[in-house]
Amino acid sequence: MMSQPQHAPPSAARLLNGISEIRAFFRTNTTPIYFFGPTAFNLLGIDRWVRNFSYIAYYDSWDGGHPRVFSPRHKPYVRFAGGEEINNYLLRDPEVRAYIASRPGRPKVAMVFSTRRPSASAQSWDTT
Repeated sequence: MMSQPQHAPPSAARLLNGISEIRAFFRTNTTPIYFFGPTAFNLLGIDRWVRNFSYIAYYDSWDGGHPRVFSPRHKPYVRFAGGEEINNYLLRDPEVRAYIASRPGRPKVAMVFSTRRPSASAQSWDTT
C-alpha cells in the first residue's frame, strides 16, 4: 500500500480554521499593512477589524481628520489615467516613503485594481 505524501505548510505559515480564527489573526496582527489608492473608500472600515491597517491615499476625503489616512501634502496637479497611475505615483512619492520608513516593521501593501474595460459607448464619447 502506497502512503500519501504529507505536505506540511512552511514553518512561518499557519492555517486558519474558521471565521473566529481569521478574526483573531487580524485583530492581533503586528505587521503594518498599507492600502494604496486614490481614496480610502475601497476598504473603509477595515482598519477596525485589522490591527495596524492604514490608508495611503492621493485624495484625503477627511482633510487630515481620519487618524489612519495619510495623504502627501505636496502634490502637484496630475491628470491620472486611472488608479494604477495614482498608486505608482504614491509608491514613488518622497513624503509617502518617509512616512512608511518612520513606522516600525516591514510593511505589506494592499491595492485594488479594476480590470473592467470602458463600454463601447464610453470609448466613442466625443466632446469636440
